[in-house]
Formats: sequence, structure tokens, C-alpha cells
Amino acid sequence: MDSFIISAEVGRMMQKVNTLLLGMAFKRRGLRLATLAVQEQTYAEALHTHMLVGVPEDALAAKVNRCPTPVPDLIIKTWIAGAPQTRRADAQDARDIDEFAGVRRYIYKGVRFFEDLDNVDLNNTRF
Repeated sequence: MDSFIISAEVGRMMQKVNTLLLGMAFKRRGLRLATLAVQEQTYAEALHTHMLVGVPEDALAAKVNRCPTPVPDLIIKTWIAGAPQTRRADAQDARDIDEFAGVRRYIYKGVRFFEDLDNVDLNNTRF
């Protein structure tokens, strides 16, 4: 899959997640989850995305009708719903991170040299 295609798919998925979690605060005020996305090639020469997702403090309280689904589960469900025929639930992973030892090493494992910065998906990286 082309890097632009997967980037667009990830962008659509995060727009849906932001809307479900944050509602009008996402649309009107631009409140959104913080993300850092890095694309990586698999052994089968396909692309997949590693993404750190940060939930701003009190962001989930911004919506009147709160989303009952935890953020990691919502991300996986939304991603699979985008192409259920090709995205298996057992092939997706989302975890809460309580400490950051090793996280930088994990997400940047495909970014070792200056030329590798092309792997950072700038369309889906928001601070």
C-alpha cells in the first residue's frame, strides 16, 4: 500500500475517533488528540503505522455525551471498521502507556538516519 494511501486512511480514522470522543469541541475549537505517527515497512513489504496518541487533560470531559468506549478500543474498532475485510482484530494493538521508557525507541525503530525521516507521517502528527 502506498504511503499516501495509508496516511489518508489513518487521517480519516483519527478524524472519526476525535469526533466520537470530543464531539463539537473537535469541530469548533480544534481540540484533538495529540498524535505522533510513523510508517514502517513489514517483512512482507507492506506498510503499517505506529502511532502514539496522547489524550489532553480534561479533553474527554469536553463532550456533553461522553463516549463509553475506552480510547485504545475505540481506535482499534474504528480502524477495523474502515476495511473490515482486510483488517483483522487480532492484528491490531493499542495500549495505555504509563511510563515512557522504551517508547521512543519502539516508535522510532525505523527512523535511524536523516533519510528515514520520510517515515514520519507528518499528516497525522499533531502536538
